Amino acid sequence: MAQERFDVREAYLRFLVEDVEANLARFDEKSGRFLTAGGWAVTNQDIVFPLALLYTTKHPANPYCGDDRILYYALRGADAWRDFQNPDGTVEFVKVDGSTWGPIYMPWSMYHWLETYALLLPWLEPARRRRWEEGLILAYNGIARQLESAPVHNIPTWNGMACYRAGQIFGRADWQEVGRRMIERALAEQTPQGYWKEHEGPTTSYNFVYTHAIGLYYEFSGDERVLPCLKRATEFHIRYTYPDGSPIETIDGRVKYHDSIPD
Repeated sequence: MAQERFDVREAYLRFLVEDVEANLARFDEKSGRFLTAGGWAVTNQDIVFPLALLYTTKHPANPYCGDDRILYYALRGADAWRDFQNPDGTVEFVKVDGSTWGPIYMPWSMYHWLETYALLLPWLEPARRRRWEEGLILAYNGIARQLESAPVHNIPTWNGMACYRAGQIFGRADWQEVGRRMIERALAEQTPQGYWKEHEGPTTSYNFVYTHAIGLYYEFSGDERVLPCLKRATEFHIRYTYPDGSPIETIDGRVKYHDSIPD
């Protein structure tokens, strides 16, 4: 009997759809922020990327395609990033509990805003488009400057991928080159066992960040030089994952055991 083919795209769409209403209930109309128990973190706004994806993706598993309500939340949510930016394009690394870690070009949020911009460009009226573009250009000019001297670490590797992608979207060959060089440095630092050292050893948790970043870079660039690296990283994670899907922590130099399964 033939095994039914697993449709990973449909599975992820269903996963996103299931969470929509609970996340929309966290929206603060005045600020455009998605709150958590009344608090807010910059990364709370990352929800706008999946909202934009649902709005623009036609699929039987997705009832939100073309739903103007979803578009409204995605637009307002991304506006909140621009509202929160400093003049140099950074944002304060504020956490839900109100603590702050200083200004940063928040890597995950800036990338998710970038992809939201690319998806929703046809629906951006001129004033909002200019405002988003100003914010994103400030951010990626800053990220590109930092990458010129950045060490190999999980955040610079992610920013290398994102800078390359931003260069594609905005037609900035200089950003693409900076991003490519960062990825090349990350490739050179991977161990033969498929991990990147942090605190003098592997970290099964943060290794996902490197692998995710380099996988996305391959998707955007088609650069086949990264394939052996991705193969080694995949084999590493196969070896160091518990049967329930959670990463093995006993070799992790940074993160303690938790039973959440990376998605």
